[in-house]
Amino acid sequence: MPSRAGSPSRNRYAPPRTDPGQFADQLPPVKQDFGFIAWGAARGVQGLSLKCSCPLSARRFAILGRESRRVGIVSGPAGWHAKADFAVAPASGTGINGDVNSPVLKAAAVVWVAWVLCGCQSVRRSGEGSGFSVVETNGVLRIAHGSTLVSEYHYADVSRPFLYPLLGPDGVHMTRRWPQEDVGGEEKDHPHHHALWWSHGAANGADFWSEVAGAGKTVHQSFIQRGIEGSGAAEKAVVASRNRWIAQGGKVVAEDERRMVFHAPTADVRQVDFEITVRPVGGPLVLGDTKEGTFAIRLAETMRLKRADKSKGGTILNSRGQRDGDTWGKRAEWCDYSGPVTGSHGTATYGVTIFDHPANPRHPTWWHVRDYGLFAANPFGIHDFEKKPPGTGNLTVEPGQSLTFRYRVILHRGDSQAVPLEALYRSYAAEKVLK
Repeated sequence: MPSRAGSPSRNRYAPPRTDPGQFADQLPPVKQDFGFIAWGAARGVQGLSLKCSCPLSARRFAILGRESRRVGIVSGPAGWHAKADFAVAPASGTGINGDVNSPVLKAAAVVWVAWVLCGCQSVRRSGEGSGFSVVETNGVLRIAHGSTLVSEYHYADVSRPFLYPLLGPDGVHMTRRWPQEDVGGEEKDHPHHHALWWSHGAANGADFWSEVAGAGKTVHQSFIQRGIEGSGAAEKAVVASRNRWIAQGGKVVAEDERRMVFHAPTADVRQVDFEITVRPVGGPLVLGDTKEGTFAIRLAETMRLKRADKSKGGTILNSRGQRDGDTWGKRAEWCDYSGPVTGSHGTATYGVTIFDHPANPRHPTWWHVRDYGLFAANPFGIHDFEKKPPGTGNLTVEPGQSLTFRYRVILHRGDSQAVPLEALYRSYAAEKVLK
């Protein structure tokens, strides 16, 4: 996948610098929220938003903004929330960026907003502390909590869907940034390691793990859900999608439904739940015995156990008490990988823990966890992990059946001793379904 690095002067994953609130004092003394959208749109202000309880209105807002630089549909606790970033064009006398002093344009703006409202009960700017938002734009779902980015779900024109960036406490990058961004100072091995993803190296003989010539692709089909559940401390952002596993030549070997739940963050911990249900297409599905898989994270370069510059890196610990290199290929209920990460407040220790839900097939899973930062739960690669005959780890899913895996990812401040991982795991294990 080509690098998506942008201009070095701007980090596309940093919070936006333009605050539309700065224009509020320029509005006429009539229903300020109402006027903000009408006048702000006319002035080409970035970051405008509409909240309402009517999905149709949000969609109309997006349609009206189709000439804008970027339009997104957001789900929020109060209902649908449409958002558009309008491009600033030279005054032409026509269109949304025409002469903002024109009485005709002002009247049209009022009519436009009234039409958009369609009976909705509130129009307002989004506050920074308003909880989760999920914004769709340009083949990416952007998940934020207030003004803080949590992650982005990449699903269009990629070899498989993935989450990047994956930001921990203090907004630090918990994963390697290449190949999504080229920020320098990172090893450029394994270009198929895209932050956080689910894929497998042998599905009816097809390779869905790598990106070499002839490898299969996991292709997004549709969204089942993308919105907000709950409120306050129990609020969650939910993203669920349908995908097809397409091998070389166009043969579909499987379909999956995956669901990601982002829990309200605290100062020290962020949690992401991941659930995937796989179904065969056109015959049995054999998930093959290979270490190349499966639910995986490529960690930040500074966290790796063995760093390229030979300086002190991270540490690995699993639920059975095994550490560092002894954790590879071993079974455990959970595994933690912690190490130094540099953020805006300097360098400190952060960690990532993956919980394997006890309802998962072959629980507790084996861990394909490497000293260079690959961190994966893999219930299939038994012949690699335990030196048994090839094929020992094959798992067949018959037509009409399905296979479901559930994981919880804990992004935490400090090392594995800084958070009560065993207690958190027991709580997760008691959950019968993903919440």
